[in-house]
Amino acid sequence: MEVDRDDGNGPTYPYLLGATLGEGSYGLVREGLDVSTGKVVAIKSLDRRLLKKQRRGLENLEREIRVHTRLGQHDTIVDLEDVIDIKSKSRIHLVLEYMHCGSVQD
Repeated sequence: MEVDRDDGNGPTYPYLLGATLGEGSYGLVREGLDVSTGKVVAIKSLDRRLLKKQRRGLENLEREIRVHTRLGQHDTIVDLEDVIDIKSKSRIHLVLEYMHCGSVQD
């Protein structure tokens, strides 16, 4: 696992990154470890430039975050645990509950 850190001038993120779990049109999902709690998470990293090129891409992402926030924790919905959005960086990271039972597409 590697430590996801800024270029030395910014914040140090509290997650270790592991294997890639999946890829999509706007980014990828990697296994992560919250170093402060030891909890395994899924980190969805989205490319801000690709979202901006897509019609309503950023708007759709903001809506996804709002819906997750409004729903809170729920037994049948993957929980959104954190959002790392540093405006000067090209990626937006959604830290999600890790589901150990595989892909929803399986």
